Amino acid sequence: SDELSWLPISAIASPLDMLNLAVSGRPASKVSMNMDCITAHCSHICINQDTTGYTCSCPYGMDLARDKLTCQEHCAENVFSCGDGQCVPTDWRCDGSTDCNNKADEFNCTLGAEVISVHNITLETQPDISEHEK
Repeated sequence: SDELSWLPISAIASPLDMLNLAVSGRPASKVSMNMDCITAHCSHICINQDTTGYTCSCPYGMDLARDKLTCQEHCAENVFSCGDGQCVPTDWRCDGSTDCNNKADEFNCTLGAEVISVHNITLETQPDISEHEK
């Protein structure tokens, strides 16, 4: 039958399971799958090549170091550096919504800011702005 049956993947497998998918009624492919990323030491993103090998990659605002495994911060001039390797567009700075994992994009904002001190570092935070006030 060419009919498809839909079921959420979480109903039949956990994130730790290895799955071999095949079209029902047809034999599974005898082509081996490239699993090189399982043993790769990429710091952030690993992309398997078609048959063997892998390529490490980095998220926005980071570049691959000379070792071709490790990502390092490299924020362009037109983006904001969160100070922890993450970069966000400059427009997202002081917009009332935290975009950096460490919330640095909402520090030192002046509109209605409140100054606080954490671990001997002075930070300014914005009060929460509800959607209808924006």
